[in-house]
Amino acid sequence: MEEPIQKIVAAIDFSNTTPKIIQLLLRFHATFDAQFFLVHVITDQVIQHLGQSFATREKAIEFAMEETLPLWEKVKRELSQTCFEVFTLPGIPHKVILEVAEQKGADLIVVGNHPPSRLQEIFIGSTARNLLINTSLPVLFVTPSTGKQ
Repeated sequence: MEEPIQKIVAAIDFSNTTPKIIQLLLRFHATFDAQFFLVHVITDQVIQHLGQSFATREKAIEFAMEETLPLWEKVKRELSQTCFEVFTLPGIPHKVILEVAEQKGADLIVVGNHPPSRLQEIFIGSTARNLLINTSLPVLFVTPSTGKQ
């Protein structure tokens, strides 16, 4: 018999998929009493953009991390009855997510699925696609809220 899902890595980008991801995690908590590892990645593009205003890359990263604190507070309130850890890390999204999943022994990865523009897909690639290619873990994609039920 398969072990129940106990450790879930959830990619949090504070977009319109985040509320749906939180609701899904609450359902996993109710069903499996799962532990969550919430990951927000500060991308190189953000760091480079901020780097124009800061003397060093490290200062740009520090600023970006501080800017996420109020956003994390809402997520933390919503998940307050669960067991979770929060990570805000710089890097390439799929690589950071997979590193946390490996370090924590995750059973499942949950990620928002944003349809990228054609140009983004050609030059950057999609986090979702890269996750699928580079892991043997199950990956659950959450689509953005549309306002429709």
